[in-house]
Amino acid sequence: MSKMFGVGVPAINKKLKKTFNNGELDEKLVSPILTYRVTDGKLCRTAYYNLQMIIKIGTMLKSADGEFP
Repeated sequence: MSKMFGVGVPAINKKLKKTFNNGELDEKLVSPILTYRVTDGKLCRTAYYNLQMIIKIGTMLKSADGEFP
């Protein structure tokens, strides 16, 4: 998402935490964590965010006060 919106990873993480802490979106519903095994045998976990969360973060980044308009 940071590349998509042209901001740093810390900015995205701050908005994600704010959204989850405020209870605006349920983390379990908008970001499933997928576990997969890579070629060297290690397990990796990656969070994938759905479109609802991506739109929410984009709106927060574009607004002046960081809140949903």
